[in-house]
Amino acid sequence: MAKVLVVVSILFVTGQVKADLQITANTNVWAVPSTSKSCKAWKLNKEENDVSSKYINLGNLSFLWSDSVLDLQIKEIRVSLRDPVLNGGEYLCRVSGEDLKYLGEGDWMTVRKAASHQYTYVATDCPMLCGGIQFQKDVAATINGKIEVIGAVKNEGRLEERVYGLPITVDNLEF
Repeated sequence: MAKVLVVVSILFVTGQVKADLQITANTNVWAVPSTSKSCKAWKLNKEENDVSSKYINLGNLSFLWSDSVLDLQIKEIRVSLRDPVLNGGEYLCRVSGEDLKYLGEGDWMTVRKAASHQYTYVATDCPMLCGGIQFQKDVAATINGKIEVIGAVKNEGRLEERVYGLPITVDNLEF
């Protein structure tokens, strides 16, 4: 009887541990004063640039997932910046759906549960670019922001949204 209680207690405590998603990206970037191609455009052999001028290159993203019970489905990656030098005081870039899928190969957006006390690793094979950053005045500035990974886990038959973040800084070098 005592052995059963000990096992139940350990399972209860383990069930309360929150999973962690560690995100790796370029976190100190500059606003590039030109246009570029997105991963989707590169992979579809498009000739024209589809990323607007003043873009940031966050590089290839990678993720380490520590949950040993649940898979994480990445649904969206958001980049947000806030500063008075930006038009409207803020900037938002959202990558989801087909654009998100083109950042990697195969089913990279599903991060499978990890082995006990380990991590599952997934990464994109193409850099994430966010364009169209507009400044009120084109002055030298350093802007703080964040990258957020929005995902979902299926827990006891219900989908639960999870949001994980990483701070970034963006330098506007041209003025």
